[in-house]
Amino acid sequence: MAHPPPEARHRIAIAVRAAAAILGGYLMANLVVVVVQRAMPESGTDASRLGAMLGFILFAVVAIWAFSARSTWAAVTGIALPALLLTLVLLVLPGGGA
Repeated sequence: MAHPPPEARHRIAIAVRAAAAILGGYLMANLVVVVVQRAMPESGTDASRLGAMLGFILFAVVAIWAFSARSTWAAVTGIALPALLLTLVLLVLPGGGA
């Protein structure tokens, strides 16, 4: 099977970065909201608002990272590893195992 032409590889790399930015940003933003809600000792409303604001900022940072990384592999791993870390933090926090 022949390799795709360079133009197709470039388009695939852009599509992968866009998917990583959109899906990874959405995942990480939601994880931050839940982690902040569970970690904050304040009322649910304040923690929810803070988590939503941090999640919005993180979504933008993930999108910037996805297109500024040197390679597609670095972009995807730079999004997947922090998401995994946030998932582990969520599991360690009280009420995270259920």
